[in-house]
Amino acid sequence: MRTMTRVAATAALAGMVALGGCAGGDGSPTDGASTPRYGIAPSGGTVTIEPTSGLDGATTYETDVFSIEVPAGMTAKKTDIGAAGTEVDLRVDGAARASVIVIVTPQKGANDNAVDAASATAAAQLGGSGAVTDIVRHAAAWKGFPYVVETTFVLNLDADGKAQVLDGILVNTRDETKTYLVSVSAEAPAGKLTSSVAYDALRTLRLKG
Repeated sequence: MRTMTRVAATAALAGMVALGGCAGGDGSPTDGASTPRYGIAPSGGTVTIEPTSGLDGATTYETDVFSIEVPAGMTAKKTDIGAAGTEVDLRVDGAARASVIVIVTPQKGANDNAVDAASATAAAQLGGSGAVTDIVRHAAAWKGFPYVVETTFVLNLDADGKAQVLDGILVNTRDETKTYLVSVSAEAPAGKLTSSVAYDALRTLRLKG
């Protein structure tokens, strides 16, 4: 990608989580992921993310915080991204861009309010990139996750002079112990996100603790 380089995109995602996490607070409990009550609440309608597992030919990548299935033909790579924590990219072998990115940011007291803030910061930075349109934040329900905000968007790229349009999804959440903010993103050609291997891999994410 040339309009927004791969390095810039990764840095932006890392920055979104790091900056958003700084806005945490105690807040009040919610009734579930679909009913945010405070913070920078998403304005889109409630959606459901259906968990999946057992992808054909996949291997499992596991850390102390999460596990995710790595589809056949993809490789997982972990990178230290400083204050923003750690990043794990799932990339098709030989591809210039990652299909799935997981970012884990340590934060004491990472509550629902912090998830809202991380998501809102991410949406603002995506919108300011000049390459992202159609940004919509949704409250989301995802079995096994205490609180979730989903952001969908469209990436309008210029790769070596050729226009490329991708659909993207970014999911912000936290662990049960309120110790980590976690984000997972996926992208695929326009119109094919929900039927893509990248989206299937995203839905295999599980948090520990």
